[in-house]
Amino acid sequence: LARLTHDYARTGCGWERIEAAVRESRDKEWFFPDMVPPKDHWSYGLWGLVFGYDPLPALGKVRCPVLALFGGHDLSGPGPKNRESWEAALKAAGNRDCTLKLFPEGNHVLLESSLGTLRELPRLKGFVPGYARTLREWGLDRVK
Repeated sequence: LARLTHDYARTGCGWERIEAAVRESRDKEWFFPDMVPPKDHWSYGLWGLVFGYDPLPALGKVRCPVLALFGGHDLSGPGPKNRESWEAALKAAGNRDCTLKLFPEGNHVLLESSLGTLRELPRLKGFVPGYARTLREWGLDRVK
């Protein structure tokens, strides 16, 4: 369903497939009613730009220190796959100071989760273990 809505945001095509997927998904645990905005919702224009953007060419030019944190339960962009892509692009750029860390239990915003769905957000207690320490240590190592 996410892929279908992302494709629709990028292309403006495929609304019928979204409607069919919504009908099939209504009884799933991860589904919630506001998950798919109406066909003419303004957000598709914004998300079309986001989902159509490829960061790899820009990452290939980054030579400053980089800290990138990824969640294993990120349903917006699969953490393990994104981490690998970022690492390859930064390495190709000759970046020698990049830290890319995957938090397996993290969702899109690195809250500790079991599914990564929006439905579980109200039950989440906080950030993944090690998140704050990673930020603090990485920053302090570079300002000494």
